[in-house]
Amino acid sequence: MSSKPNRLCWLVAAVAGALRPEFFLEVGRVVRAETTVKQTWDENLQRRRQCRDLLEFIVSDYAGWRLARARPRTMVRLAYQVYGMNEQWDPGHRVGGGMRKACGFRTGSMDYSPPSALRGPFLQLLRFHPRLGEQFVLRVVNEATRRSVAMPDETLLADESIEVFLNIDGRQIIQFADQGWWRCYRGFSPYCDVVECALMAVEKWLLEDIGRRRPGDLEPIMKRLISFSENVAITAVAASVACVHWWHCSKITAALLECWPLLRLDRWRAMNDRTQGRSRDFGWPKDEALYVEERRRSNTLPHRQENLEHLIVKTQFGPGREDIWPVLDMFNAELAGVPLEKMTEELQTARLILHRIDSRNLRGAPSTGHPGVTIYQPVPPAPDLQEHLEESERAMREKMLPMELWTWAHQILDPIGPKSSDAHCWREMFSRARSLNSTNVETEKIMAAGDAPAMVAAACLLEVQTELCDEERSWCVAQVTRVLLNQAHLTEWRLGTMLTGWEAEAAAARACGSLCASAHDGPEQIAIRRATAIALTHPEERVRSAAAEALGRIPTDSSLNLSACELIIRHARFSREVDLRHRGPKRLPYEQIRSWESRCSEIHSEILEKTRTLRERFTSLEPPDLRKLALFYPRGSEEELHLPTLIEIILNHKSPTVTALFGRVRNWLSIQFVDESYHGSLDRKFAADSWRSQDGSLSRSNPVNTGKVARLFARRVLTLPPKDALNIFGPLFARARIAHLRGMAGEFLKDLCIALDDHGKGNCLAFWKVWEGFVVSAADLGAHFNDTEYWQVRRVSKSAANRAFGALVAAVFLNGMHFQSDQKWPPCEEELHRFETAFDAFQVFAVNAYIAFIGTVGGGLLPAAWLPIFKCVRLANERLGDSLLNSASRRHLLRLLGEEVSLRRVASDDQETWHAIRFLLDVLADAGLAEAFRLREQVARI
Repeated sequence: MSSKPNRLCWLVAAVAGALRPEFFLEVGRVVRAETTVKQTWDENLQRRRQCRDLLEFIVSDYAGWRLARARPRTMVRLAYQVYGMNEQWDPGHRVGGGMRKACGFRTGSMDYSPPSALRGPFLQLLRFHPRLGEQFVLRVVNEATRRSVAMPDETLLADESIEVFLNIDGRQIIQFADQGWWRCYRGFSPYCDVVECALMAVEKWLLEDIGRRRPGDLEPIMKRLISFSENVAITAVAASVACVHWWHCSKITAALLECWPLLRLDRWRAMNDRTQGRSRDFGWPKDEALYVEERRRSNTLPHRQENLEHLIVKTQFGPGREDIWPVLDMFNAELAGVPLEKMTEELQTARLILHRIDSRNLRGAPSTGHPGVTIYQPVPPAPDLQEHLEESERAMREKMLPMELWTWAHQILDPIGPKSSDAHCWREMFSRARSLNSTNVETEKIMAAGDAPAMVAAACLLEVQTELCDEERSWCVAQVTRVLLNQAHLTEWRLGTMLTGWEAEAAAARACGSLCASAHDGPEQIAIRRATAIALTHPEERVRSAAAEALGRIPTDSSLNLSACELIIRHARFSREVDLRHRGPKRLPYEQIRSWESRCSEIHSEILEKTRTLRERFTSLEPPDLRKLALFYPRGSEEELHLPTLIEIILNHKSPTVTALFGRVRNWLSIQFVDESYHGSLDRKFAADSWRSQDGSLSRSNPVNTGKVARLFARRVLTLPPKDALNIFGPLFARARIAHLRGMAGEFLKDLCIALDDHGKGNCLAFWKVWEGFVVSAADLGAHFNDTEYWQVRRVSKSAANRAFGALVAAVFLNGMHFQSDQKWPPCEEELHRFETAFDAFQVFAVNAYIAFIGTVGGGLLPAAWLPIFKCVRLANERLGDSLLNSASRRHLLRLLGEEVSLRRVASDDQETWHAIRFLLDVLADAGLAEAFRLREQVARI
């Protein structure tokens, strides 16, 4: 639907059962006219839209049940029209993609979401008009099958599609099958939601209506549905229902067993259920609660945990054994006739499945933990099969070893939640990693666990290095350096294989960076520095960041970190120069280059040759050029892209060069914020890169990169003494300079708050010293608020200065940040007096910001804060005739005043404060807030 259903849709749906069919035929005719005749925008457009919305609402919502019960054929005709089943369709035009497969229907992507048995007319037609309901569901499912098969499959899924053969009462039924159709009735399929709803309704009808009231009719009905179905979706529903009513469904079970591919589909479905979770059971609006709750209850039914194998075994404990055993004997006879040398892995697996699902191989024994319960387990299989089973288990353990090692190392290196306690078993993992030959890992597993030994080695070096002996440490160093040295040939123009998540490379870079920063003397140190240089110039950002973070973690004044910065800067600058020579407006002819592939190869070769020279310079510990480092300013996309890596390296470095460098970073951030404040979300231009696109908008179009630099800069500020932290912002606080930042003037303070939260041991003294600087800067701007002549002299627009003043005031009172209502923020709890003083200085200019502050982290100022807020609002009313309260402030005030009235923190004899509260409630009531009237009456009785 184009929007939520309006009152007209609900009204028509409420009386749909009493309306004549001709009414809906006319509505359908109007909608058909819209789709068949191209008309211009005229007075009939609203009428056509309402008719279309009405039809879509009635056939998709439970409100249409009345029509389904009273006028079933009319409902079916409307449904066919809405789905587009009565019209010719183009197989080349598809709706789907990504993780969804198209079924060729015209329904909207959200019309039947979340899918449920209660959606649409399916359940009501099956219950009150079962024959028509069966025909309707079968046509919907079969038409979806035909259209999905005819359409090109452009999804990201790789489901295998096959044809299966079912024997129903001596008649062979051919059905289309894949994993999506088999699990479609459970709601986690790639097919359209309307088909899922139809299948869910069939299952609910068979379980609750037929199975409970007429179990004898259950199997004939399911046979009929399967016989006329063109895919296995209906068959899967029958299998699910048979798990509950297995006593009455032995022939259906035997037919399912005889179709062996269905057992494989069902095993995959069971695995999908365990890994899928219930991701579609939450996140929906309240008006969808009926459908969500129905699915939640259906998904928790006991038979949902069973599969076809359970059904086959259960059926053999009743009269159905006479139908099941002949099929089992047939399969066993076929497998017995296969020569041993032709026994494949698939046939051996089939023998194991047949052994465990044959009740004649089960032996019962009383349960020790549950008196009165008998546990049935299969007897050991034949000796050759047992040997095959043990060999398969050994092969599986070896196959899963890389993943097990990778998972352990990943939890150590990047723990989820609290730090893992599995580090104590490092020696076992270490020995298993040494025994693993990483070259034997299959190519398709590279993404998940391609270099598990390197991951384990990195975890040991970073977590238990002191417990390693020299020989163990040497092996670990060899592993982590090997990974990076093998990728020395990669550049941005030749990334190598894409079948990697870069986890092993990032772990190795982190370990090498840590070892390099420790300045440990040893024979491996040259290899470590060489690997670190490769990591710092690696084309993958995660690898660069891992090495830089490890290098800059320890406070130091070593020249090694400055050499690493020089390496990154020169590498980025040269990469841009080469790119400019080949693709810039004055690019060299390069007559030998005739294709784009050749040009990429040439660029790669030039960059790689220079990069090797720069890496050797870092490896040999050549001193950096401190003068050029202190004057560095990022120019061009390559240098800006590597800026976060550079800052991470010098985050805790102590030297005058780094201090000067961070001043340049501050200037760069200021320009970034000015650019964003003027151009908003538009791409930002940079002259050095103007040749790269028609509008010259490539360099500074990455706000994510800017945000990361700003967070790192804030972390650096919090490591400084308070006076130095304030000095680094000194040039920014100049009136004419900070005014250019407009609405972004408070971004630096916001980043400091985030850094203080993310790194709880941050320097609170430095934060509050910088906060005071922002207060003074805001006061300086406020002194010239709306002073057009003053700002014209300084070539700053008055509106820009006013916006900067508002942004600074909001930042000073911690507005627009990550705080929630009534949150306790530890750094602020002992400093609330600062905000009282600031509000006294800004008065009406800060009333909204002050109220928002109290509503988030400043709640400790209440109830004393009611008086200054009252005086400020009253002053604004008297002088301006307006309270100046915005809508957000009114909401905060209403909530805070409601809590104040209920808590009664103000003494009853404190008439001055109660007068302030009554006045504020009057202001809110005058603004039209009904809740303020009720609170005002409560306060009047106090």
